[in-house]
Amino acid sequence: MVNVLSIIGQLMVLINLPAIFAGEREVSLLLLAVVVAAPVVALLLQLHLLRTREFAADTGSAELMGSPRPLIKALRKLEGGRSPLFMRWVAGRREQRGHTLLRTHPPVRERICRLKRLESDPRWQRTYTPVTEQELVEMLQSGHGAEVVVVRGERE
Repeated sequence: MVNVLSIIGQLMVLINLPAIFAGEREVSLLLLAVVVAAPVVALLLQLHLLRTREFAADTGSAELMGSPRPLIKALRKLEGGRSPLFMRWVAGRREQRGHTLLRTHPPVRERICRLKRLESDPRWQRTYTPVTEQELVEMLQSGHGAEVVVVRGERE
């Protein structure tokens, strides 16, 4: 919407350009600056919102899994698997470097760093008590199913 309004304003200035140069009409420089800068500011705000949502998605994923460790591991694999040659051939673009202001996603290293901070938070330190299959069935039947986390593949 901001872009459409800005284009309309720019077209109005262009249409009235002969009258402005002839001195018949005046255009506020502040208004002209707003018409030109509004789309850029709107884009920067949108990109910031996308990066913020990505961090929120990481936090939500860590909460869903019960720990940020699996997500950290996956992000490290993604980061390690991206060679510049691979990015040019398959992805068709070069790796983004430099300032993050124009990126839609935050850098992987920053995401990992934030997840590590989450990991050191005491609420992520969970202890699990192994239960037998019969105990698990009893817990689920008694309505304590929300407290049960089933971990497969880990046996003592």
